[in-house]
Amino acid sequence: SHLAQEKDSILNLSPIHKKWKTILEAWLWMRIWMRYRHISHSNRYVLKY
Repeated sequence: SHLAQEKDSILNLSPIHKKWKTILEAWLWMRIWMRYRHISHSNRYVLKY
């Protein structure tokens, strides 16, 4: 009974783990978005001249 309970807690992500996963995903999306914005911005700059 105790062993099964421990196995469940290992399989389920701990709150800290979940928090870090969320932060990491948000950071990655931010990087992608910033890069995309930078590319579209520089393209607009090139088109202007």
